[in-house]
Amino acid sequence: MIKLQRLTAMRPGEVTAMRGCDLNISGDLWEYTPESHKTQHHGRERLIFLGPQAQAIIREFLNSNLNAYLFSPADAREEFDADRRSKRKTPLTPSQKTRKRKQSPERKPGDRYTTLSYGQAIRKGCEKAFGMPKELRNVSTKLP
Repeated sequence: MIKLQRLTAMRPGEVTAMRGCDLNISGDLWEYTPESHKTQHHGRERLIFLGPQAQAIIREFLNSNLNAYLFSPADAREEFDADRRSKRKTPLTPSQKTRKRKQSPERKPGDRYTTLSYGQAIRKGCEKAFGMPKELRNVSTKLP
């Protein structure tokens, strides 16, 4: 999402709300028309052009359901869990094998990222990547 946003100068709300039905993929240059955008109340239309690099990123996330959001936290969680399972070095214990997941857990990933969850993911990634000192991690945004 970050790479796509950098290539296209999309706003965070536009990249998180991207769906297959909002794309026009005919021609060499694809077009993305967000369902809603910042200046629509002024009667303006927002059209984002997607070049070859952006198209390569989007192709990985396109699926048969055109109304589904391209970037889904539920899909990301599923991929993360599958990767973790495949890298497991010790066998599952019998009690773990027979354990059943809750039918309706209290917290489960949504069908799309919000601008807040997208920002939080970026912030956590930066904290981890750049070795931010512990006392500066997760500093409240309310502090001056």
